Amino acid sequence: MTRAACGLLFTFCLSSHAVAHSDAPVVIESLDTQIEKNDKDPLLYLQRAEMNRVERHYDAAAEDYEQAAKLGLGDDVRPFRAQMYLDAGEPEAALAELDPFLKKNPDNGVALKVAANAYGALEQCEAAAKTMEHSLETLPGASADHYLALMNWQECAGDTVAALNAADAGLERLGVQLAIVYKAIDLAQAGHDYERALGYLDRLPAAVAQQTQWQTRRSELECAAGRCEESAD
Repeated sequence: MTRAACGLLFTFCLSSHAVAHSDAPVVIESLDTQIEKNDKDPLLYLQRAEMNRVERHYDAAAEDYEQAAKLGLGDDVRPFRAQMYLDAGEPEAALAELDPFLKKNPDNGVALKVAANAYGALEQCEAAAKTMEHSLETLPGASADHYLALMNWQECAGDTVAALNAADAGLERLGVQLAIVYKAIDLAQAGHDYERALGYLDRLPAAVAQQTQWQTRRSELECAAGRCEESAD
């Protein structure tokens, strides 16, 4: 992948929204003007395609992706176009779009993330989990949402142990993330591993751990672990 395209890929695909929907029309208008002055720059078409994707103008986005590819980006456009298909509710098309790209770039974290989300949309939980796990090995902008998606797919696939291990990896990489902690406690409690659930509570900063919701959760878990006396204290 070209350096410029790679940078744009991270800009547009690692965040849930490249720009606010209210700002996209202004950006599109600016890009229209730039393209009128320089209609041979593939990155301008790629940027406009992404803005049209944000606005769900999929036909216009598809035309600009195609033009960007013709002007030199080639297969580097595929992850972007796959995300468009996924946004449009066509996960099968997204996977078909990604297949030739991933054969050449099997460790591309962003493309793998899009593929994982496509498998998830198809409720192919095992494939989604495996692909997201691979993605997280190289994804530079990993977030709590990525680890939560991985945990949910691993749970869906019946592998709670892997989901808890993913929680540990996410907390190690990102620091304390309340959403990951909450999900991990639920999983550990459902598996009657109360000590592990309490261990996740122990990761919380003191100021957070003193909040009523977490104190209540600790009392419940200590009682479930047979230590109601500690809870009463």
